[in-house]
Formats: sequence, C-alpha cells, structure tokens
Amino acid sequence: MKNTRHLFALLALSIALAVAAGCQYLRRQEPEPELYTEATPGPWKNVKIRISFDNSTAVTKITVAVREYPTKPGDYVRRFDLVDGKRNSVGQRVFAYGDEPAETFILDTAAKQVTVTITSTGRGQWRSNPRRVPSME
Repeated sequence: MKNTRHLFALLALSIALAVAAGCQYLRRQEPEPELYTEATPGPWKNVKIRISFDNSTAVTKITVAVREYPTKPGDYVRRFDLVDGKRNSVGQRVFAYGDEPAETFILDTAAKQVTVTITSTGRGQWRSNPRRVPSME
C-alpha cells in the first residue's frame, strides 16, 4: 500500500512536470511580436504602406498594400488584420512567402472606423491609426 502511494505521487509529479515543460515550449513557439505604429515605426520606417477607401459602388472597400518591403525568406509580410472601432474583426488575410502583400476588403456598412495591423515574420507588427470609413451618402 505504501509503495502504491509513492508510485502514485511520483507519477503525479512526472505528469505535472511534463505539462509545465510543454506549456513553456508552446510559449517559446509563439513569441509576442513587437508592435510599431505610425508615430513609432521602428523597422517599418522606410516601408510604403497604402490604406485607401473606395465607396464609389454600393459597398465600401478598403485596400491595404505594402510596397518597398525587402522580402527575404526570414522576413516577409505574413498577415493583415482589420478591426472596427469596437475591436470586431472586419477582415483578415494570411500571406505565404512570395505572395504580394495587397488585399481589397469589402467592409460592413456598420463599420465607422478601421484599424489595420500588419504582421511580418521579421519586423514584428505595425498598426495604423484608426481610419474613419467614408460615408456612402
């Protein structure tokens, strides 16, 4: 009986250590990217980012494009994320190495403003200031 308790305690301790090690491994896999903004562009300083609206049709479109980004295997634009003023997602696009980092999104008419976040594999994230969505009127 005493050996069974020791064996159970040893087994429980082994499982706890394995879970803790696994959690640390997962945290290391997804480091939080550094965030830069229009005011503090950091390594995004010389990258040309275009955010433009088009409401000439029945829907409002927003085009996001990254130009003059020196793409190389360890450093390329990975993702665009667009959120409205209530932090609801209104668009997302994931890119692979070699893709042209440009996309046109159709916005929900309820969105009054949009913030764009661009994630890179080598430069962290860049976030725009909130942009007012032009009225369709």
